[in-house]
Amino acid sequence: MIFDLIMAGCVWFTLLFCYLTLRSQTRRQKGLLLGVTLPADAMELPEVQQILARFQKELRLWCLAGAAGCLPMFAVHATWVKLTIWMVWLYAAMLLPYLPYLRAYLALRQVKRRLGGGPVCPTRVTDTAASETALPKPIGLWSLVLPLAVSLVPVFWPGQLTALRLVCLLDAATVVLLWVCGRWMFRRRADMVTNDSARNQTLVRVRRLYWDRFWRLNLWGLAGMNFCIGMFPTSAAAVGGCLLLTVVLLGGCLWMELSVRRIQEKLTAGAEVIADEDDAWLLGMFYYNPADPRMMVAKRLGVGTSMNLATRGGQILLLVSGVLLVGCLFVGPWMGIVETLPTRLEIRGQTLTSLHGNGVKYEIPLESITDTQLLDTLPPSYRVVGTGMDTYLEGDFSVSGQGAAKFCLDPTDPLFLRVEADGRVYWFTAETPELTRNMGQWLAQQAG
Repeated sequence: MIFDLIMAGCVWFTLLFCYLTLRSQTRRQKGLLLGVTLPADAMELPEVQQILARFQKELRLWCLAGAAGCLPMFAVHATWVKLTIWMVWLYAAMLLPYLPYLRAYLALRQVKRRLGGGPVCPTRVTDTAASETALPKPIGLWSLVLPLAVSLVPVFWPGQLTALRLVCLLDAATVVLLWVCGRWMFRRRADMVTNDSARNQTLVRVRRLYWDRFWRLNLWGLAGMNFCIGMFPTSAAAVGGCLLLTVVLLGGCLWMELSVRRIQEKLTAGAEVIADEDDAWLLGMFYYNPADPRMMVAKRLGVGTSMNLATRGGQILLLVSGVLLVGCLFVGPWMGIVETLPTRLEIRGQTLTSLHGNGVKYEIPLESITDTQLLDTLPPSYRVVGTGMDTYLEGDFSVSGQGAAKFCLDPTDPLFLRVEADGRVYWFTAETPELTRNMGQWLAQQAG
Protein backbone atom coordinates (compact mmCIF):
# COMPACT_ATOMS: atom_id res chain seq x y z
CA MET A 1 0.00 0.00 0.00
CA ILE A 2 2.83 2.39 0.86
CA PHE A 3 4.54 1.59 -2.44
CA ASP A 4 1.29 2.30 -4.31
CA LEU A 5 0.89 5.65 -2.55
CA ILE A 6 4.47 6.65 -3.33
CA MET A 7 4.13 5.73 -7.01
CA ALA A 8 0.72 7.43 -7.22
CA GLY A 9 2.30 10.53 -5.70
CA CYS A 10 5.04 10.45 -8.35
CA VAL A 11 2.48 10.16 -11.16
CA TRP A 12 0.21 12.87 -9.75
CA PHE A 13 3.12 15.28 -9.18
CA THR A 14 4.38 14.64 -12.72
CA LEU A 15 0.94 15.43 -14.12
CA LEU A 16 0.64 18.52 -11.91
CA PHE A 17 4.08 19.76 -12.97
CA CYS A 18 3.33 19.22 -16.66
CA TYR A 19 -0.09 20.82 -16.33
CA LEU A 20 1.14 23.97 -14.60
CA THR A 21 4.23 24.48 -16.76
CA LEU A 22 2.42 23.82 -20.04
CA ARG A 23 -0.55 25.94 -19.04
CA SER A 24 1.80 28.81 -18.21
CA GLN A 25 2.94 28.78 -21.84
CA THR A 26 -0.49 30.00 -22.94
CA ARG A 27 0.67 33.42 -21.67
CA ARG A 28 3.26 35.12 -23.84
CA GLN A 29 6.71 34.89 -22.23
CA LYS A 30 9.89 36.11 -23.94
CA GLY A 31 7.85 36.34 -27.12
CA LEU A 32 6.91 32.66 -26.94
CA LEU A 33 3.46 31.12 -27.04
CA LEU A 34 3.51 27.33 -26.61
CA GLY A 35 7.04 27.20 -28.02
CA VAL A 36 6.33 29.46 -31.01
CA THR A 37 7.69 33.00 -31.34
CA LEU A 38 4.80 35.33 -32.17
CA PRO A 39 4.31 39.11 -32.09
CA ALA A 40 2.42 40.58 -29.15
CA ASP A 41 -0.65 41.43 -31.23
CA ALA A 42 -1.03 37.77 -32.28
CA MET A 43 -2.59 37.07 -28.90
CA GLU A 44 -5.65 39.04 -29.99
CA LEU A 45 -6.31 36.96 -33.09
CA PRO A 46 -9.50 34.85 -32.77
CA GLU A 47 -7.71 31.88 -34.31
CA VAL A 48 -4.96 31.99 -31.68
CA GLN A 49 -7.50 32.39 -28.88
CA GLN A 50 -9.36 29.34 -30.17
CA ILE A 51 -6.15 27.28 -30.29
CA LEU A 52 -5.25 28.26 -26.72
CA ALA A 53 -8.74 27.54 -25.38
CA ARG A 54 -8.82 24.12 -27.04
CA PHE A 55 -5.34 23.35 -25.72
CA GLN A 56 -6.25 24.21 -22.13
CA LYS A 57 -9.39 22.09 -22.29
CA GLU A 58 -7.57 19.08 -23.75
CA LEU A 59 -4.71 19.50 -21.29
CA ARG A 60 -7.10 19.31 -18.34
CA LEU A 61 -8.80 16.21 -19.74
CA TRP A 62 -5.55 14.35 -20.43
CA CYS A 63 -4.12 15.17 -17.00
CA LEU A 64 -7.32 14.11 -15.22
CA ALA A 65 -7.38 10.88 -17.24
CA GLY A 66 -3.78 10.20 -16.29
CA ALA A 67 -4.51 10.83 -12.60
CA ALA A 68 -7.63 8.63 -12.60
CA GLY A 69 -5.76 5.86 -14.39
CA CYS A 70 -3.70 5.28 -11.24
CA LEU A 71 -6.63 3.98 -9.22
CA PRO A 72 -6.82 0.45 -10.71
CA MET A 73 -3.13 -0.05 -9.87
CA PHE A 74 -4.00 -0.38 -6.18
CA ALA A 75 -5.77 -3.69 -6.95
CA VAL A 76 -2.62 -5.34 -8.36
CA HIS A 77 -0.85 -7.59 -5.83
CA ALA A 78 2.13 -9.21 -7.56
CA THR A 79 5.12 -6.96 -6.84
CA TRP A 80 6.83 -7.27 -10.21
CA VAL A 81 3.58 -6.77 -12.13
CA LYS A 82 2.72 -3.79 -9.96
CA LEU A 83 6.13 -2.18 -10.50
CA THR A 84 6.03 -2.72 -14.26
CA ILE A 85 2.57 -1.20 -14.62
CA TRP A 86 3.46 1.75 -12.41
CA MET A 87 6.61 2.50 -14.44
CA VAL A 88 4.67 2.36 -17.71
CA TRP A 89 2.01 4.66 -16.30
CA LEU A 90 4.63 7.07 -14.92
CA TYR A 91 6.10 7.40 -18.40
CA ALA A 92 2.60 7.85 -19.77
CA ALA A 93 2.05 10.67 -17.27
CA MET A 94 5.13 12.40 -18.70
CA LEU A 95 3.87 12.07 -22.28
CA LEU A 96 0.08 12.47 -22.11
CA PRO A 97 0.07 16.25 -21.43
CA TYR A 98 2.24 16.77 -24.51
CA LEU A 99 -0.32 15.34 -26.91
CA PRO A 100 -2.48 18.50 -26.81
CA TYR A 101 0.71 20.58 -26.67
CA LEU A 102 1.98 19.16 -29.97
CA ARG A 103 -1.38 19.76 -31.62
CA ALA A 104 -1.46 23.38 -30.44
CA TYR A 105 2.21 23.92 -31.31
CA LEU A 106 1.72 22.78 -34.91
CA ALA A 107 -1.39 24.94 -35.23
CA LEU A 108 0.48 28.02 -33.97
CA ARG A 109 3.33 27.33 -36.39
CA GLN A 110 0.78 27.50 -39.21
CA VAL A 111 -0.46 30.83 -37.86
CA LYS A 112 3.10 32.13 -37.73
CA ARG A 113 3.71 31.17 -41.35
CA ARG A 114 0.57 33.00 -42.44
CA LEU A 115 1.67 36.08 -40.50
CA GLY A 116 4.97 36.12 -42.33
CA GLY A 117 7.05 33.98 -39.98
CA GLY A 118 10.30 35.19 -38.56
CA PRO A 119 13.97 35.23 -39.44
CA VAL A 120 15.84 31.94 -39.43
CA CYS A 121 18.58 32.00 -36.79
CA PRO A 122 21.52 29.82 -37.86
CA THR A 123 23.39 30.78 -34.70
CA ARG A 124 22.52 31.43 -31.08
CA VAL A 125 21.60 35.11 -30.58
CA THR A 126 23.52 36.76 -27.74
CA ASP A 127 23.69 40.24 -26.29
CA THR A 128 27.34 41.28 -26.24
CA ALA A 129 26.45 44.61 -24.62
CA ALA A 130 25.22 42.96 -21.42
CA SER A 131 27.84 42.99 -18.67
CA GLU A 132 28.85 39.54 -17.43
CA THR A 133 30.47 40.98 -14.31
CA ALA A 134 27.08 42.12 -12.98
CA LEU A 135 25.63 38.62 -13.21
CA PRO A 136 25.57 36.06 -10.35
CA LYS A 137 28.52 33.70 -10.03
CA PRO A 138 28.23 29.88 -9.96
CA ILE A 139 27.64 28.26 -6.58
CA GLY A 140 30.80 28.44 -4.51
CA LEU A 141 32.65 25.98 -2.31
CA TRP A 142 30.82 27.10 0.84
CA SER A 143 27.57 25.99 -0.77
CA LEU A 144 28.97 22.46 -0.62
CA VAL A 145 30.78 22.41 2.75
CA LEU A 146 27.82 22.51 5.13
CA PRO A 147 25.52 20.04 3.28
CA LEU A 148 28.49 17.69 2.84
CA ALA A 149 29.26 17.90 6.55
CA VAL A 150 25.65 16.99 7.39
CA SER A 151 25.69 14.04 4.99
CA LEU A 152 28.96 12.76 6.50
CA VAL A 153 27.68 12.69 10.09
CA PRO A 154 26.27 9.11 9.75
CA VAL A 155 29.55 7.96 8.18
CA PHE A 156 31.60 8.84 11.26
CA TRP A 157 28.91 8.14 13.86
CA PRO A 158 30.23 5.73 16.54
CA GLY A 159 28.84 2.20 16.32
CA GLN A 160 27.50 2.65 12.80
CA LEU A 161 27.02 -0.55 10.78
CA THR A 162 29.80 -0.97 8.21
CA ALA A 163 27.39 -1.55 5.32
CA LEU A 164 25.28 1.46 6.28
CA ARG A 165 28.44 3.53 6.66
CA LEU A 166 29.37 2.69 3.06
CA VAL A 167 25.88 3.58 1.84
CA CYS A 168 26.04 6.97 3.55
CA LEU A 169 29.53 7.56 2.15
CA LEU A 170 28.20 6.89 -1.34
CA ASP A 171 25.35 9.32 -0.72
CA ALA A 172 27.83 11.94 0.46
CA ALA A 173 29.76 11.46 -2.80
CA THR A 174 26.47 12.10 -4.62
CA VAL A 175 26.23 15.45 -2.83
CA VAL A 176 29.65 16.37 -4.22
CA LEU A 177 28.61 15.23 -7.69
CA LEU A 178 25.47 17.36 -7.47
CA TRP A 179 27.58 20.40 -6.58
CA VAL A 180 29.91 19.74 -9.53
CA CYS A 181 26.90 19.48 -11.87
CA GLY A 182 25.57 22.75 -10.49
CA ARG A 183 28.77 24.58 -11.39
CA TRP A 184 29.12 22.89 -14.77
CA MET A 185 25.54 23.67 -15.84
CA PHE A 186 25.72 27.30 -14.76
CA ARG A 187 25.48 29.10 -18.09
CA ARG A 188 27.36 32.40 -18.33
CA ARG A 189 26.36 33.69 -21.76
CA ALA A 190 23.76 36.48 -21.84
CA ASP A 191 21.10 35.54 -24.39
CA MET A 192 19.37 38.23 -26.38
CA VAL A 193 15.59 38.48 -26.19
CA THR A 194 14.85 42.16 -26.87
CA ASN A 195 16.92 45.08 -28.14
CA ASP A 196 17.18 46.40 -24.57
CA SER A 197 20.46 45.15 -23.06
CA ALA A 198 19.42 46.06 -19.51
CA ARG A 199 16.25 44.00 -19.89
CA ASN A 200 18.22 41.07 -21.34
CA GLN A 201 20.65 41.22 -18.45
CA THR A 202 17.82 41.24 -15.92
CA LEU A 203 16.27 38.18 -17.56
CA VAL A 204 19.54 36.28 -17.33
CA ARG A 205 20.14 37.47 -13.77
CA VAL A 206 16.73 36.24 -12.62
CA ARG A 207 17.20 32.84 -14.22
CA ARG A 208 20.65 32.39 -12.70
CA LEU A 209 19.55 33.47 -9.25
CA TYR A 210 16.81 30.84 -9.21
CA TRP A 211 19.15 28.29 -10.78
CA ASP A 212 21.52 28.91 -7.87
CA ARG A 213 18.66 28.41 -5.39
CA PHE A 214 17.66 25.21 -7.18
CA TRP A 215 21.06 23.63 -6.62
CA ARG A 216 21.32 24.82 -3.02
CA LEU A 217 17.89 23.37 -2.25
CA ASN A 218 18.81 20.03 -3.77
CA LEU A 219 22.16 19.90 -1.97
CA TRP A 220 20.46 20.38 1.39
CA GLY A 221 17.63 18.02 0.50
CA LEU A 222 19.98 15.21 -0.46
CA ALA A 223 22.14 15.82 2.63
CA GLY A 224 19.04 15.74 4.83
CA MET A 225 17.88 12.44 3.35
CA ASN A 226 21.31 10.91 3.91
CA PHE A 227 21.24 12.08 7.53
CA CYS A 228 17.79 10.57 8.13
CA ILE A 229 18.69 7.24 6.54
CA GLY A 230 22.00 6.98 8.37
CA MET A 231 20.90 8.15 11.81
CA PHE A 232 17.39 6.63 12.04
CA PRO A 233 17.49 3.52 9.83
CA THR A 234 15.02 1.47 11.90
CA SER A 235 12.50 4.13 12.83
CA ALA A 236 9.65 5.87 11.07
CA ALA A 237 11.74 9.05 11.24
CA ALA A 238 13.81 7.88 8.26
CA VAL A 239 10.79 7.25 6.05
CA GLY A 240 8.89 10.28 7.29
CA GLY A 241 11.92 12.55 7.03
CA CYS A 242 12.75 11.43 3.50
CA LEU A 243 9.14 11.80 2.37
CA LEU A 244 8.93 15.26 3.90
CA LEU A 245 12.19 16.34 2.27
CA THR A 246 11.00 14.94 -1.05
CA VAL A 247 7.80 16.98 -0.84
CA VAL A 248 9.81 20.10 0.02
CA LEU A 249 12.22 19.50 -2.86
CA LEU A 250 9.50 18.88 -5.43
CA GLY A 251 7.38 21.76 -4.19
CA GLY A 252 10.36 24.09 -4.09
CA CYS A 253 11.47 23.18 -7.62
CA LEU A 254 7.95 23.68 -8.98
CA TRP A 255 7.63 27.03 -7.20
CA MET A 256 10.97 28.23 -8.61
CA GLU A 257 10.08 27.14 -12.14
CA LEU A 258 6.74 28.95 -12.11
CA SER A 259 8.24 32.01 -10.39
CA VAL A 260 10.86 32.46 -13.10
CA ARG A 261 8.23 32.07 -15.81
CA ARG A 262 6.02 34.72 -14.20
CA ILE A 263 8.96 37.13 -13.99
CA GLN A 264 9.92 36.43 -17.60
CA GLU A 265 6.34 37.15 -18.61
CA LYS A 266 6.32 40.51 -16.80
CA LEU A 267 9.75 41.61 -18.04
CA THR A 268 8.93 40.92 -21.69
CA ALA A 269 5.30 42.10 -21.67
CA GLY A 270 4.86 44.53 -24.54
CA ALA A 271 8.54 44.39 -25.51
CA GLU A 272 9.56 43.80 -29.10
CA VAL A 273 11.25 40.41 -29.28
CA ILE A 274 14.04 40.33 -31.84
CA ALA A 275 15.34 36.82 -31.14
CA ASP A 276 13.45 34.19 -33.12
CA GLU A 277 15.13 30.80 -32.62
CA ASP A 278 12.16 28.57 -33.43
CA ASP A 279 14.10 26.78 -36.16
CA ALA A 280 16.72 25.74 -33.60
CA TRP A 281 14.12 24.28 -31.20
CA LEU A 282 12.47 21.13 -32.55
CA LEU A 283 8.79 21.06 -31.54
CA GLY A 284 9.60 24.04 -29.35
CA MET A 285 11.33 21.75 -26.81
CA PHE A 286 14.49 20.11 -28.18
CA TYR A 287 17.49 22.27 -29.05
CA TYR A 288 19.26 21.32 -32.27
CA ASN A 289 21.72 23.89 -33.58
CA PRO A 290 24.86 22.66 -35.41
CA ALA A 291 26.19 26.24 -35.39
CA ASP A 292 26.27 26.29 -31.58
CA PRO A 293 29.22 24.29 -30.15
CA ARG A 294 27.80 24.17 -26.63
CA MET A 295 26.46 20.83 -25.40
CA MET A 296 24.22 22.44 -22.75
CA VAL A 297 22.22 25.64 -23.16
CA ALA A 298 19.67 27.47 -21.06
CA LYS A 299 16.05 26.41 -21.48
CA ARG A 300 13.86 28.83 -23.38
CA LEU A 301 11.60 29.36 -20.37
CA GLY A 302 11.97 28.88 -16.66
CA VAL A 303 14.97 27.43 -14.83
CA GLY A 304 17.40 24.85 -16.06
CA THR A 305 19.32 23.71 -19.09
CA SER A 306 18.73 21.67 -22.22
CA MET A 307 20.96 19.52 -24.42
CA ASN A 308 22.12 20.60 -27.84
CA LEU A 309 21.26 17.49 -29.84
CA ALA A 310 23.47 18.66 -32.72
CA THR A 311 26.61 18.07 -30.65
CA ARG A 312 28.26 14.68 -30.13
CA GLY A 313 28.04 15.09 -26.36
CA GLY A 314 24.33 15.89 -26.52
CA GLN A 315 23.67 12.87 -28.71
CA ILE A 316 25.60 10.56 -26.36
CA LEU A 317 23.76 11.97 -23.35
CA LEU A 318 20.42 11.49 -25.12
CA LEU A 319 21.33 7.89 -25.99
CA VAL A 320 22.39 7.09 -22.43
CA SER A 321 19.24 8.68 -21.04
CA GLY A 322 17.08 6.71 -23.46
CA VAL A 323 18.77 3.41 -22.57
CA LEU A 324 18.28 4.10 -18.85
CA LEU A 325 14.62 5.01 -19.31
CA VAL A 326 13.91 1.92 -21.38
CA GLY A 327 15.91 -0.21 -18.95
CA CYS A 328 13.69 0.90 -16.07
CA LEU A 329 10.75 -0.80 -17.78
CA PHE A 330 12.52 -4.16 -17.44
CA VAL A 331 13.13 -3.87 -13.70
CA GLY A 332 9.70 -5.32 -12.93
CA PRO A 333 10.03 -8.38 -15.22
CA TRP A 334 13.53 -8.95 -13.86
CA MET A 335 12.13 -8.92 -10.32
CA GLY A 336 9.50 -11.45 -11.42
CA ILE A 337 12.23 -13.79 -12.67
CA VAL A 338 14.31 -13.30 -9.52
CA GLU A 339 11.36 -14.05 -7.25
CA THR A 340 10.68 -17.38 -8.97
CA LEU A 341 14.21 -18.66 -8.32
CA PRO A 342 14.57 -20.73 -5.13
CA THR A 343 17.16 -20.22 -2.42
CA ARG A 344 19.33 -23.33 -1.99
CA LEU A 345 21.87 -24.79 0.42
CA GLU A 346 24.58 -27.24 -0.66
CA ILE A 347 27.69 -28.82 0.79
CA ARG A 348 30.50 -28.53 -1.71
CA GLY A 349 33.60 -30.24 -0.37
CA GLN A 350 34.22 -28.62 3.00
CA THR A 351 32.12 -25.55 2.29
CA LEU A 352 28.52 -24.59 3.06
CA THR A 353 27.29 -22.87 -0.07
CA SER A 354 24.22 -20.62 -0.23
CA LEU A 355 22.74 -20.12 -3.69
CA HIS A 356 19.89 -18.25 -5.31
CA GLY A 357 18.99 -20.17 -8.42
CA ASN A 358 22.40 -21.18 -9.77
CA GLY A 359 24.15 -18.08 -8.46
CA VAL A 360 26.43 -18.50 -5.45
CA LYS A 361 25.79 -15.89 -2.76
CA TYR A 362 27.81 -17.06 0.23
CA GLU A 363 30.49 -19.71 0.85
CA ILE A 364 31.32 -20.63 4.45
CA PRO A 365 34.10 -23.11 5.34
CA LEU A 366 32.66 -25.80 7.61
CA GLU A 367 35.54 -25.50 10.10
CA SER A 368 34.73 -21.80 10.64
CA ILE A 369 31.11 -22.49 11.73
CA THR A 370 30.74 -22.03 15.50
CA ASP A 371 26.96 -22.30 15.94
CA THR A 372 23.84 -23.32 14.01
CA GLN A 373 20.18 -22.91 14.97
CA LEU A 374 16.87 -23.87 13.35
CA LEU A 375 14.26 -21.18 14.04
CA ASP A 376 10.61 -21.00 13.04
CA THR A 377 10.41 -17.20 13.02
CA LEU A 378 12.45 -14.47 11.37
CA PRO A 379 13.08 -11.61 13.86
CA PRO A 380 12.22 -8.03 12.83
CA SER A 381 14.96 -6.72 10.58
CA TYR A 382 15.67 -4.02 8.04
CA ARG A 383 17.72 -4.03 4.89
CA VAL A 384 20.97 -2.04 4.82
CA VAL A 385 22.30 -3.08 1.41
CA GLY A 386 20.86 -5.74 -0.85
CA THR A 387 17.63 -7.10 -2.28
CA GLY A 388 14.27 -6.99 -0.55
CA MET A 389 11.32 -8.73 -2.22
CA ASP A 390 8.23 -10.52 -1.04
CA THR A 391 9.85 -13.95 -1.40
CA TYR A 392 13.56 -13.13 -1.49
CA LEU A 393 15.86 -11.27 0.90
CA GLU A 394 19.59 -11.13 0.21
CA GLY A 395 22.42 -8.90 1.38
CA ASP A 396 23.32 -7.01 4.53
CA PHE A 397 20.53 -6.65 7.08
CA SER A 398 20.25 -5.51 10.68
CA VAL A 399 18.32 -7.89 12.93
CA SER A 400 16.48 -6.43 15.92
CA GLY A 401 18.36 -7.23 19.14
CA GLN A 402 21.15 -9.10 17.29
CA GLY A 403 22.86 -6.60 15.02
CA ALA A 404 24.31 -7.11 11.55
CA ALA A 405 23.57 -10.26 9.58
CA LYS A 406 23.72 -11.54 6.03
CA PHE A 407 20.55 -12.94 4.47
CA CYS A 408 19.83 -15.32 1.62
CA LEU A 409 16.34 -16.59 2.31
CA ASP A 410 12.65 -16.68 1.52
CA PRO A 411 10.89 -14.75 4.32
CA THR A 412 7.65 -16.66 3.68
CA ASP A 413 9.23 -20.00 4.64
CA PRO A 414 8.25 -21.45 8.05
CA LEU A 415 11.81 -22.50 8.97
CA PHE A 416 15.15 -20.65 8.94
CA LEU A 417 18.75 -21.70 9.46
CA ARG A 418 20.90 -19.32 11.51
CA VAL A 419 24.67 -19.82 11.16
CA GLU A 420 27.53 -18.14 12.99
CA ALA A 421 30.98 -18.24 11.42
CA ASP A 422 34.09 -16.08 11.76
CA GLY A 423 32.19 -13.59 13.91
CA ARG A 424 29.45 -13.12 11.31
CA VAL A 425 25.81 -14.18 11.38
CA TYR A 426 24.01 -15.68 8.40
CA TRP A 427 20.31 -16.51 7.87
CA PHE A 428 19.41 -19.05 5.18
CA THR A 429 16.57 -21.10 3.75
CA ALA A 430 16.79 -24.05 1.38
CA GLU A 431 14.38 -24.95 -1.42
CA THR A 432 11.90 -26.45 1.05
CA PRO A 433 11.52 -26.34 4.85
CA GLU A 434 12.42 -30.04 4.96
CA LEU A 435 15.71 -29.41 3.20
CA THR A 436 16.42 -26.50 5.54
CA ARG A 437 15.78 -28.78 8.53
CA ASN A 438 17.96 -31.54 7.09
CA MET A 439 20.84 -29.13 6.50
CA GLY A 440 20.57 -27.71 10.01
CA GLN A 441 20.56 -31.15 11.59
CA TRP A 442 23.50 -32.31 9.47
CA LEU A 443 25.55 -29.24 10.45
CA ALA A 444 24.71 -29.82 14.11
CA GLN A 445 25.90 -33.43 13.85
CA GLN A 446 29.15 -32.34 12.21
CA ALA A 447 29.75 -29.81 14.99
CA GLY A 448 29.01 -32.46 17.62
